[in-house]
Amino acid sequence: GGVRCWGCDANGEVSGVPTVPGGNRWISVGAGKGVSCGVASVDRAVRCWGRFMPQVGANPWYGPWSRVAVGEDWVCALSANDAKARCRGWSANGQTTVPPRLADAAWLDLSAGFQHVCGVLATSPRSLACWGSGVAGESTPPTATEGEMAADPTSAIDSWGAVSAGTHVTCGIVGAQRRLKCWGKA
Repeated sequence: GGVRCWGCDANGEVSGVPTVPGGNRWISVGAGKGVSCGVASVDRAVRCWGRFMPQVGANPWYGPWSRVAVGEDWVCALSANDAKARCRGWSANGQTTVPPRLADAAWLDLSAGFQHVCGVLATSPRSLACWGSGVAGESTPPTATEGEMAADPTSAIDSWGAVSAGTHVTCGIVGAQRRLKCWGKA
């Protein structure tokens, strides 16, 4: 479908949605600090608009990609072929370098924070992994307490449904009871 953006438009991150040859349809969109990016359905390329990110560039990033996550001056995308994560851009805390232990992992979703990434792995059961900045604990997912495990045996960190990363906080939905857990600094 089409992309609609709203909010502060200081850098064109709202009004600068590019026209994509062959149809202006999108399959994924993400917003970061002064920039928005999307995966165009016609060619599965990531296109960004708004504040220029020198390490990402102004040209489309061809994949094919299925999802995009946008941080501050950097972007990650999931391959449409193998669901592997790839990142590019500014990397003060290693957020654009997928750790070796996760380099061949398949992902269901990624979320970009200020300088960290968290995502749900395509494993059974679904596990969660993060990398990048951990200055406030935002890239260290919590473990279930004994009380939570007794009430819901599936509340361990291997049963994640969704994740959303912010500046120095990350939240995720976990367990059969779909509990919300947040960690880092609010």
